[in-house]
Amino acid sequence: MRLGILLLGLTLWLPANAQDTIWFEGFNYIDGTTDPGNGKWSINTDSCVFDNDGGPNDDHFEVRDSVFSGSDLDGFAIWTSESIDISGETDGVKIKVDLWQYVIPPESMETNQDTLYTYYSLDGGPEVLLENGQLEGQFGSSPGFTCGSALIGNSLQIIIKARN
Repeated sequence: MRLGILLLGLTLWLPANAQDTIWFEGFNYIDGTTDPGNGKWSINTDSCVFDNDGGPNDDHFEVRDSVFSGSDLDGFAIWTSESIDISGETDGVKIKVDLWQYVIPPESMETNQDTLYTYYSLDGGPEVLLENGQLEGQFGSSPGFTCGSALIGNSLQIIIKARN
């Protein structure tokens, strides 16, 4: 069984007008990218075991086909955004995270043990779990969950912890 989690995109926008995107990551990098080279995000896979035990989707936490993908992690992998300057956004910002879960082969879904936690950190403070930011087991796709209210501060960081 091969399990995977795809991160399709992250968006920060102004709550007064959802058209005003102030930060976006669409993962338009070459396959295999684990460091975008531009400081927009980083990963930590220190607690993962990449044992490459077979299959085309095995053992990775990287960009594939313009999405961020993780599979067969055997531990928690962490994706962290850069510190995003939101100091000029006096009405605050909101976060939208689009996620999708896939299982190969699909009939193995009943044994799926995927876990995905999405947090934010405001002004370097503690990690705060997004509303509906805890997905476990069979969650399929997320229609894009967000923080409940506008976040006001100087800087914002997004943290996603995945295990499967």
